[in-house]
Amino acid sequence: GTYTATLTASNVNGTGNSYSSTVTVAPSPTAASSSTVLCSGYSAYIFANTNASSISWNTGATTNSIYVNPTVTTIYTYTAANGGCQTTANVTVNVAPIPAQPTISVNGATLTCNPSAASYQWYLNGSPISGATSQTYVATQNGYYSVWVSNASGCQSSSSSVSVIVTSIYQQTFAQSIYITPNPANEYVEINSFTHKNLQIKITDLNGKEIFNEKINLENKNKEKIDLSKFESGVYLIEIMTDNFKVTDKLMKK
Repeated sequence: GTYTATLTASNVNGTGNSYSSTVTVAPSPTAASSSTVLCSGYSAYIFANTNASSISWNTGATTNSIYVNPTVTTIYTYTAANGGCQTTANVTVNVAPIPAQPTISVNGATLTCNPSAASYQWYLNGSPISGATSQTYVATQNGYYSVWVSNASGCQSSSSSVSVIVTSIYQQTFAQSIYITPNPANEYVEINSFTHKNLQIKITDLNGKEIFNEKINLENKNKEKIDLSKFESGVYLIEIMTDNFKVTDKLMKK
């Protein structure tokens, strides 16, 4: 508040004139120290937590916030003042390392981020995939896949993109799920699949002449025999198909 002070001088000879002065009492400023985490290589604004009317940083700045980009953990000090009343506080900026750039390994349709991290976010064509926050992700459509990882400090790093063609992945998976035995064959050849139950089988000679074309159903079994006893000895092409995929292999008849 503001007060008026009066001074009156006196001695043995009597009392002299009185002098008055106005005294303004300034409130003591408050200032609280704080800390924050900054990822290595990044910059940020830090703020003075004070109610003071004026601020002076050890960097020479006099604004409430300053822009900093330290390379190591650094303590910034500011003086908060209301008139002649002052107090000091610190803002500690802890510089945290960013994670090493991750890489993506592709195994069929399964994408794996290496090395492991505190958290993950997968992206398709630059957009985040909802719910894709595990170390592995199974691709469901063609495109460019990447992953962002975070460490315990919240600092992030991104992988390079990898191109994934889902159709070829499933084609490869389909081919790996079909077994043709024996090959070379004698009296019969056996088609075996634990995954696909309805298959179209076509056998042609090397001139393209169709020798065999039938559907087989493996619902209650895993394999089906095809009689080759009437086939001449030689090399044939066998095609095994579903509605979406086809695998072609050479079949030798003894």
